Amino acid sequence: MRRLWTTATGRTALACGLVGILVALAWSVIIPPLQVPDEPLHFAYVQELATTATPAGSLDEQPLSSELSAAMSALGFSRTIGNATGRGPWSGLEAHLLRQTVGEHRSASDGGGRTGVSPQPPAYYLLGAVPYLAADAAGGDVLDRLQAVRALSALLAGLAVFFIFLFIAELLPGRRVAAATGALAVAFQPMVGFLGGGVSADNLMSAAAAALFFGLARAFRRGLSLRLALGIGAAIGGGLVSKLTFVGIVPGAVLGLLILIARLPRGERLRLAAAAAGPAVVPLLVYVGLGATVWDHGLNDPGVAARAGGGVAAGHGPTMSGRIAYWLQSYLPRPWFVDDLIPGRVAAYNIWFKSWVGNFGWLDYRFPSWVTGAAIGVWLVLVALVGRAVVVGRAALSRRRAELLVYAVMVLGLTVVIAKPAYEYRLQTGFAFEQLRYLFPLLALYGAVVALAVRGAGRWGREVAVAIVGLAVAHTIFAAVLTIGRYYA
Repeated sequence: MRRLWTTATGRTALACGLVGILVALAWSVIIPPLQVPDEPLHFAYVQELATTATPAGSLDEQPLSSELSAAMSALGFSRTIGNATGRGPWSGLEAHLLRQTVGEHRSASDGGGRTGVSPQPPAYYLLGAVPYLAADAAGGDVLDRLQAVRALSALLAGLAVFFIFLFIAELLPGRRVAAATGALAVAFQPMVGFLGGGVSADNLMSAAAAALFFGLARAFRRGLSLRLALGIGAAIGGGLVSKLTFVGIVPGAVLGLLILIARLPRGERLRLAAAAAGPAVVPLLVYVGLGATVWDHGLNDPGVAARAGGGVAAGHGPTMSGRIAYWLQSYLPRPWFVDDLIPGRVAAYNIWFKSWVGNFGWLDYRFPSWVTGAAIGVWLVLVALVGRAVVVGRAALSRRRAELLVYAVMVLGLTVVIAKPAYEYRLQTGFAFEQLRYLFPLLALYGAVVALAVRGAGRWGREVAVAIVGLAVAHTIFAAVLTIGRYYA
């Protein structure tokens, strides 16, 4: 930490991380309890670990504790989610009943049943048990404990922003303004702040992924050292026990390690390979071992969500050609030679871009359509600036082909991992599975794109940086006002 304070790069990284924390903390106060997607299930997992020292997922228990279920009922949860006109009990008799309900003693340890998130590894929930128990020891009710775990998510969101700045600083050495712009664009991205203000394992996954991108970028620029090998391995290991989706970026990271190790002298290769493999594999082995011997909680538990919708109709089961077609349509304009599996000619626009602009709550409110139109204009300018940066810096990019290949494989792997269950879920239910947060392991690359746009502006770089950060701040303020109007007006 002392070394961070002694360099301008380190101080800027800490400042960006602090901004990320503060933005997420602000969101955690604005968002009503349990109004982040799947937040009741994530909090129930934390509560089960904190009260019984076992993960959620038992077939013999109810999914939510009596305490949490009563709080959800008093909050009017069922009438609020999916209903843009639904409001919580913030005044009058309903507010009094809410305070009375959360103040009454009910069991917090009789939940732990199987839910859509119970198959996930327990790392985030173990971390969440710490603020949960601290708030409980201080006499906090269930909503106080929820807010304490939300604070952990905000810290993780700030940690992700911190590593994203350092990642960009390695990609563009000496371009601190560009790196800060990219990191702050992430910090003020409304969907990033919204998720960072709620209880969700995605926050730990995002932080681990950002740390992994930083470690790889630093190693490609400076060479793989023992410290970097340990750090990269720890980021992989932490990510693997944060959320299963993280596995999508692991093949690319392994490819990066293989390239980096091949560049080492022969005598160093085995030692640094072992240094990276140890912290990458040990957390997963510990989790699997505990799941098999103590917790009865394994990697293959499908959870409730995977069972939703039952089987598919005869003749309409998943096929390899269907998987490929669905993957293509999820991220690219639909090719003429594939079946139309997702409504819309450019499904990615509806699935990803509109959500990137803002799709809040339980995906039940968003910006007016003109905001999406304005966002398209902003992105066209950014793409043009990035294109100029690529043309000007094509010689430097050519020298970093191997590194860019690694990032491309990480992107490819994650998109495939997301598309597989999305395709099966759409066949089963006819509904969309994808949510923007599934792409958050790639936030570092988004920050890098923004930084490249600043670089592409040439001598106008500082002015463009100010404009980008200003737009990002306005975007998140608009989103906060929209959220306040949605839940409290």
